Amino acid sequence: MVKGFETNDNERAEAAYIIYALLKSRPENSSVNQSNQKFIDWGVVRRYIKKIFKKSETISEFIEELSIQIGVEVIDKKYIRDIDFDNNNLLKCLDKNTFAIIALLQQRFAKDSEDFSKKNIDKEE
Repeated sequence: MVKGFETNDNERAEAAYIIYALLKSRPENSSVNQSNQKFIDWGVVRRYIKKIFKKSETISEFIEELSIQIGVEVIDKKYIRDIDFDNNNLLKCLDKNTFAIIALLQQRFAKDSEDFSKKNIDKEE
C-alpha cells in the first residue's frame, strides 16, 4: 500500500494522490459531481485527465488546469504537503494508466466512506 492506495506502484499512487487531493478539495457545485451531489462522475474525471494531459508540459500545469476544471480554488492543506509538484514523470503515468488510477481512486473513496460510516456507528453506540 502506497499513500493509502491499494498498489505497490509508487508512480500510480503519486498520480492518484494528486487527483484524490483535488477531488477531496472540490466544492459542492464541482463539474465532476453527479447532479450536484457528492457522488463523483468518474467518466468526467477520466475525460478531464485525458484532455488536460495533452495540454500540460509539467505536472504543476496539469494540477493547475485540473483544479480550474473541477472548481478547486485551494487544495486542502492536509493534502498539499504530500503532493510532488516536480515529478513530471507522473504525466506519462496519468496517460498510460488512467483506468488503473481511476480504479485506485474509486477504491480509496469507497474505503473512506466505509471508514466514515464505521466511525459514526461507533459514536451512536
